[in-house]
Amino acid sequence: MFKLAILLCYFVNAQESLIKVSYIATLDNKEVIERITNDSSFTTEAKKHRLRFELSKKPFHFNLFFSKNEALFEVNTDNVEKQNLYNPTALSAKAQRTYYSNSITKETFWISDQITPGAFIHPEQIGWEFTSETKKIGDYLCYKAIAVMSKEQPSGNEYLEPVEAWYTKDIPTSFGISKFHGLPGLTLALTYNRKHDG
Repeated sequence: MFKLAILLCYFVNAQESLIKVSYIATLDNKEVIERITNDSSFTTEAKKHRLRFELSKKPFHFNLFFSKNEALFEVNTDNVEKQNLYNPTALSAKAQRTYYSNSITKETFWISDQITPGAFIHPEQIGWEFTSETKKIGDYLCYKAIAVMSKEQPSGNEYLEPVEAWYTKDIPTSFGISKFHGLPGLTLALTYNRKHDG
């Protein structure tokens, strides 16, 4: 299970009205490791290689920068040298992408330096279902929303469960984590489970 949760509270640059939120991503790949271990179609050497890769997971850091109308979600470039873009957590989080959103023009797209250099890819619209469930994350009262993702995803990216987001109305912005935005408050935690990611 892939999780993105708030790492630090946000700060405001009063001169530019720019807000920065730092997130840490973690990967719970126990199910993937179990599948590899029990899969008889893998050779012993292939299992070792796959398990070594899965066990190399490390937390990964991202930033969300937003003003009143625009937002960027990207890898934390302050320590990008220390972060390995090829560790399982980074791959699951699509760390090679930068996401842009504009609340006035309704533009949303992501840019990738690796897979489609220079291309602007427009992500699908997220249809959120709001629940009455609440919990505290740090000092913030958060509300749960879920999104059932389309079955028509590229192979390996199929979502096995609804995406779960926890947002707070105390920070009134519709910007969120990667392509998952459009909630009536800042997303403080996001969880999803994709076929090959865990």
